[in-house]
Amino acid sequence: MKWGERMKSIRNKLALFVTIIICFIVTIQVIINLFIASPYFVSEKKKAIYSLYDKIEKNYSDDSEKLNSIISSFEEMKGLQVEITDENHNLIYTSGRKLGEGFDLGKQPESVTYSKNPSIISRKSFRNLNIETLSLYGIIDSDYGERYIMIETPILAIVDSVRVLNHITIYVAIFAIIIGIGAAYIYAIRFSTPIKEIDKVAQNVAALDFSQKANENASHGEIGSLAHSINVMSDKLSSFIDELVEKNELLYQDNESLMKSEEMRKEFIANVSHELKSPLALLTGYAEMLKSDVSGLDKNMCLDIIIEEAGKMNEMIKSMLNTSNIEYGLNKKRMDEIDFSKFIDDIVQKTSVLFTKNKITVEKDIEKGCIVRGDVFYLEQAVKNYLQNAISHTTKDGNIKIKLSNIDNKIRFSVYNDGKEIEEQKMNKIWDSFYKTDEARTRNEGNNIGLGLYIVKTIISAHKGEVGVRNIDKGVEFWFTLDSYNS
Repeated sequence: MKWGERMKSIRNKLALFVTIIICFIVTIQVIINLFIASPYFVSEKKKAIYSLYDKIEKNYSDDSEKLNSIISSFEEMKGLQVEITDENHNLIYTSGRKLGEGFDLGKQPESVTYSKNPSIISRKSFRNLNIETLSLYGIIDSDYGERYIMIETPILAIVDSVRVLNHITIYVAIFAIIIGIGAAYIYAIRFSTPIKEIDKVAQNVAALDFSQKANENASHGEIGSLAHSINVMSDKLSSFIDELVEKNELLYQDNESLMKSEEMRKEFIANVSHELKSPLALLTGYAEMLKSDVSGLDKNMCLDIIIEEAGKMNEMIKSMLNTSNIEYGLNKKRMDEIDFSKFIDDIVQKTSVLFTKNKITVEKDIEKGCIVRGDVFYLEQAVKNYLQNAISHTTKDGNIKIKLSNIDNKIRFSVYNDGKEIEEQKMNKIWDSFYKTDEARTRNEGNNIGLGLYIVKTIISAHKGEVGVRNIDKGVEFWFTLDSYNS
């Protein structure tokens, strides 16, 4: 069943249920009026007759005013008629005859019997023998002698009252059913509307759409509580799914990192194998020549070459071990506040001997007051690697420009050197381990194995900074940035 049909079904069922209840109540009322009202009214009339008789007996007086004060309320409210006569049948009080007007008991039906312990009987009225009445005939003893009391009320009045009541009840029932059905339907619509809204929100939640919320103020009680629960469930599911998506993204990134690490590991092994292949071949070749004692062989030259290649291998292995130590040690780096302006100035001063040795002109532009947070040891290594890279690639009698500045709370350190520009397609590759650009750029190849820039990137990335390179003015500028720190 579709959602709209479900809501319609709930509304119709609720309206039908309320209508059945109304009809049931009205039917019970009609049944009561038809079968219980008449005996009930008769019983009430009898109680009124006995009550009046007891009151007359206890407070009797031939004074008509006193009698009227006792009887008048019963006559008006209960519809009772009373006649009181003495033992000579003289009329003392009557509800419908004139005083002094007697009546002959002998002319009354023989079934009439006055008694000192009277009971109510059903019989024809004295005034109109065609009218059936409830009648009581009693004798009371008073200070004035015996007094004959007759109290009666027409049964027809009771029947008419019941009939009128039944008619009114039927009309009221019809009106109540019509109004009740309309009110029940309106109430059913108002009752089902919040449920319809909650159902719509629940369907959106099932479709993982958490943008809509149920109106918690639309209804009170259980429906309002249900709306609140739906909203809480929606918020928790949204939070849970967001967290799950975030964790999946992290898992994906971790997986990507693992794949990248595996690729780097394979590349590292291949590069190490490649780098070690040439010196090992030279070592093996010259060692075999010395062992074979080839005639005319310059043994000192062979030994010098073996020593030189062994030294290169030693430096390369130390560089690789250093790289591993850096990658591991950065996880435990010590973050201190560093005056980077003074820090750079000191490092350049320490390196000045290399500039002089290689006949390189150095220009410094160091802005004062540049403060960063970082590990002194590793940042010094990153700066020195940039400087060493610049020295290695600067042309003879070339220039190196060192600059430090604060740009928008980013501390930017750059090193420019004269020399051959880097090809654009190689710009991103130079940061990889063991990658070397065209060897023609390297004036003193020495022990260059392509780990210097990789170490810089590793250190700066661990400090949440950025590295970069660009070709400018027939040279190359390497730079990195760190966040400015203001204590």
